[in-house]
Amino acid sequence: MKTPTFFTLCLAILMTSCQERKDQRPTPELLKKTESTVNTGAPVILAEMSSEFMDAFKELTECRGIQILTKTENGKADFKVLTSLTKADTPEMEELWLWTVFDNRTNAEGELRGAGNEASAASAIKDMCSNVWDAFNARRGGQPATKIP
Repeated sequence: MKTPTFFTLCLAILMTSCQERKDQRPTPELLKKTESTVNTGAPVILAEMSSEFMDAFKELTECRGIQILTKTENGKADFKVLTSLTKADTPEMEELWLWTVFDNRTNAEGELRGAGNEASAASAIKDMCSNVWDAFNARRGGQPATKIP
C-alpha cells in the first residue's frame, strides 16, 4: 500500500470515529469524566429543587445526562428551571407540581421553552426533562427526543 493512500485511509477512519450521534445521550461514566467542566454534549440546567423533585430527577431515565448547577456553583447553564408545589384553587385543594423551563443560550433573560403542572413530582420532572432534551436537541440540529434509548 502506498504511503499517501495509507494516511488518507487513517485520516478517514479517525474522522468517522470522532463523530458522535446527535440524538445519543451521554453515559454516566462520561459525565463523571467531565464533572468539573460544562459538557457541551448534554444540557446543563440551573435549578434549585425540593427533595421530592430532586429524588424524581435522579430516578427518571428521561433526566439521564442532564447536569444540574445551583446558584452557588460556577458554570454556564443552558436552561433555567423553576419548580414548585402549590394547591389548586378548587374545593378539593389538589396538589399541583409546577415546572417552567427557560432557554438561556440566546439571551441572559431566557426564552420561555415550556411550562406545565402535574399531579406528582415524578410526572412534572419527567415532562420537564423531556422538554429540556427536546429544546437542546432541536438547537443542535438533532431530532426532538421522543423516546429514551
